[in-house]
Amino acid sequence: MALERERAYRARRSGGQEQRLLGARAMNDDGFRIERAGRHRQDVVLELLSEHLPGSDVKARHAWLYAQNPHGHAVTVVAYGHDGTPAGITSVFPRRVLVDGLSCMGAMGGDGYVRPRFRRRGIATALHAAARDAMREEGVAFMFGPPEPHNLGALLKAGSRVVTHLRRYARPAWLNDVTSAIAHRMRRGVRLEPLDHVPAHALGELLAQAGAGARVVPERDPAYLAWRYRPPSGRQRAYVLMERGVPRALVALERSGD
Repeated sequence: MALERERAYRARRSGGQEQRLLGARAMNDDGFRIERAGRHRQDVVLELLSEHLPGSDVKARHAWLYAQNPHGHAVTVVAYGHDGTPAGITSVFPRRVLVDGLSCMGAMGGDGYVRPRFRRRGIATALHAAARDAMREEGVAFMFGPPEPHNLGALLKAGSRVVTHLRRYARPAWLNDVTSAIAHRMRRGVRLEPLDHVPAHALGELLAQAGAGARVVPERDPAYLAWRYRPPSGRQRAYVLMERGVPRALVALERSGD
């Protein structure tokens, strides 16, 4: 493993695109290997993502999420069966985070998928462990985020820890209509502006206040937010709540249905 990491380091330093073997283990009578997925294996990544996300424009999503992130390119690992058939995939997406006021590189996990015929062999756990090794090679200190319930067990086996629980709440549409009408009457000087319509310098104070006092908080820089809330699907948009020309709050809206 040390030799492989040294080769990976040299390849990255020289700009090489060689495959990097991150792990190989036997499960029952079958064997599989796990490799970093560079640009030369994009076809394999798209093949697996098209199964994981049927109906999605995986090419457009891959270009946006994997290659255009202002905080860095995605780190992706792919598992292969003994005959070379792609068996599974997982990725982490870089995200700068402030920890006790110091900026460090973290990452959010996503796109974890194992093909049905390869499941129940420990491949998901091995993929997460390999992704952790790949993160270290790229200077990513930790991964965070709310995992899919079916993926939590594999993450825990690979060394992750549950540090808190998140819950999602939705407000009934009728209540939203009532509160919106009241707010409109009380504060006629308030409006929503698309994030990319507000100059970055005007957001400085507001972004500096976001997460003030928290020991761990993602960095909220305008370039990242503008990218994050412009996905190819167009379902999510970020807005700035403006009061008489002064930014007061950030809000992200997600369209549901058609």
